[in-house]
Amino acid sequence: IYDTIHNGLHRNGVVIGDNNDLNILVDVSKLMPYFIDMDAAQYGGFYSKSYMTKYLDPMLSKPGEMELAKPHTEISEWYSFMIMLFESLLFTSPYGGIFKKKVNGSRVKHNDRPLHRIACFQMN
Repeated sequence: IYDTIHNGLHRNGVVIGDNNDLNILVDVSKLMPYFIDMDAAQYGGFYSKSYMTKYLDPMLSKPGEMELAKPHTEISEWYSFMIMLFESLLFTSPYGGIFKKKVNGSRVKHNDRPLHRIACFQMN
């Protein structure tokens, strides 16, 4: 998969904007990924505004909320890939689970956990 992404896409200036588990199919017999739904790919000056909050790199979000504010990058693409890998190995999101503590006196919304770096390993 790395070879396909790095050599096939990144060397040609393409970044997958809306990288999520519904957009990649893998032929396990050949270990070959197939990218489907590539309408959110970025190329040149054409930026993607599509994203799924679950796979959004917090470094691209608006301050204090998980909403896309900056263009996707190769690093943010790898961030979403690593989220998918984590989910496939541990059957949960890195920010999943139950978290009941309050941060700064208020409850943290589930989608905002990446902003506060509240990982599944910190759950009560």
